[in-house]
Amino acid sequence: MKIYEKIKEIRLQRAMNQQVLADWLKLDVSAVSNIEKGKRDLRFCELEKIANLFEMPVVDIVTWPKKYVEQNQPPEPPVEAILQLKLNEDKKKQILQIVFGDNIEVLNL
Repeated sequence: MKIYEKIKEIRLQRAMNQQVLADWLKLDVSAVSNIEKGKRDLRFCELEKIANLFEMPVVDIVTWPKKYVEQNQPPEPPVEAILQLKLNEDKKKQILQIVFGDNIEVLNL
């Protein structure tokens, strides 16, 4: 689907007529009609204004009907890593000293 077809579909879904879009862009209705038919090139600044009118990012117009980034996706859970090492007692204390520094006493080893 071409960008001008997407603009028309989104406009119709939002129950807007071409006059609303024309007023927003400060163009004649015939210019909006030509944009929606692909007979007139759409300037990027006009696309930005249309995105503002539709209250959506430009990228979502380009990727419509899909959203580029879903707004209500749950955040990914944090990654948890567990490292298990089998060490001799002296190596264990050396490693813990490196990891915890002078706070090694907190571990009650």
